Amino acid sequence: MITKMNPWLVFFLIIITLGLYFFIWIVIINSDIREIYKKGPNSFILIIFFLIPLVNFIVWLKFLHHIKLFQEQQKFKKTINILLLFFISVLFMPLSCALIQKSLNCEKIE
Repeated sequence: MITKMNPWLVFFLIIITLGLYFFIWIVIINSDIREIYKKGPNSFILIIFFLIPLVNFIVWLKFLHHIKLFQEQQKFKKTINILLLFFISVLFMPLSCALIQKSLNCEKIE
């Protein structure tokens, strides 16, 4: 089960901790998805690649794609828009994380 978190809490924690909570959030979301979906990158390797300039954009796109595939497989009512979230994250990453968390909190289709 995906850990349900308040999207605004995710947003403000990333800002208050100057981005450190982003890495914690990535590990939590990635481990939840790996537990259910049985696919995906290792969280430690994901964090290492996020620290490398320019590579982090590619890794972020792959991570967004991974979340979208998970949502489609689990039959979520709403799935994320990868390109929109990518452009939002280039401008303001905390907002992108909050939107992803909001999407992950949505209910599944019965």
